[in-house]
Amino acid sequence: MPGCAPRTPVSPNSVDLSKIRLESGCSGLTTVIKHVDNRTGTVYYNSFDKVYMIRYHYPGTYDSVDFGVTCNLPAELQVDGAKITFDGDYLSLDRKLGTPQPVGYSYYYLRLTKVRLFTKPADL
Repeated sequence: MPGCAPRTPVSPNSVDLSKIRLESGCSGLTTVIKHVDNRTGTVYYNSFDKVYMIRYHYPGTYDSVDFGVTCNLPAELQVDGAKITFDGDYLSLDRKLGTPQPVGYSYYYLRLTKVRLFTKPADL
C-alpha cells in the first residue's frame, strides 16, 4: 500500500469505519477466513513492506500471532505501537510479504468493522 508512513494520533474514542475507503489490496475480497470481536491488538508499521498491520498475540502462547494487514485503519490510528480494541474479518492474504514469517505467525488482510484506541505508546 504505497504512501503509508507513520502518523501522529488524534486520540479518538471510536471511529466511524463506514466512511473509510478500503485499501486497493482489500477491495474485491469476500472470503472471510475468520471473524473476531473485541480483540485487543497492537498497531505495527512494517517499514519494509510499507503497510500497517494489527498484531494479536494469543494469550498463553509463545509464538501464536495473527498479523492483519489493515484494509481500512483510520489515519488517526496509524501509530506504531498504539493498542487498539477491534472487531473485524480476517481475509486471505494474496501476496507474499518481504519480511520473514516465522512459524506460528499467521498473516491476513484485516477488514475492520469496529475499532477504538485502547492506549497510545508511552513516547507520544
